[in-house]
Amino acid sequence: MGSKVFGVAFTSDKQLDEIVTILTEWKNQKATKIPLKFFDCSKENHYSVEKYDNNIYAIYNIHLSETCLSEHALWEERIKSLQCDWLISFIDCSFSSYHAYSLYKNGKFIRSAHQQIDEPTTFIGEEQDFEIPLLSADFYYEDVVGNIIESNGMTDKEMMEKYFKTFKIQDELLGEEYLVRELTDLLSNKYLGFNIVSFDKKPLEEVLLGLHD
Repeated sequence: MGSKVFGVAFTSDKQLDEIVTILTEWKNQKATKIPLKFFDCSKENHYSVEKYDNNIYAIYNIHLSETCLSEHALWEERIKSLQCDWLISFIDCSFSSYHAYSLYKNGKFIRSAHQQIDEPTTFIGEEQDFEIPLLSADFYYEDVVGNIIESNGMTDKEMMEKYFKTFKIQDELLGEEYLVRELTDLLSNKYLGFNIVSFDKKPLEEVLLGLHD
């Protein structure tokens, strides 16, 4: 079936119960604890609030991560209540090839990336240092049987409609369909110190919530 992980992460000096209060104020709803067996971060009203070392928090929820990509003014306002220096969002839905992330720093939107099957990969905002090695890597196109294809004046978009794009990163190869997923890992490691998409680290505290009117 594949993985599906959605959410936002940030640092804050606040306590976990204060983060929960801020979340309910954002949504203007009440929170009720729910058992793990019923929790699904792809449901709009399900939230997992987790605290890690170094005052790092993560809130797993699909609606939060998706609005981070497009509703920049909303999140610039929400960040004020968190009192955080930076915030990242992440989407990793492998079974539908849906990968995305965003970055906010000093209360402002900085960068986002979005990649979904049968759609062009999009980047908005300022290119970040952690992205440069991948985005500037050499690449080539190949057909379904692995033959390398020359572009012959065709645009990248035209080539990708017919062929597969592969990046050459040092001694490794990376298919274009995994580009944003790989960049999400780099983003997470840079700001959190661990890979949040792969659940590399267990939280110190956690609460599973259902929000309702």
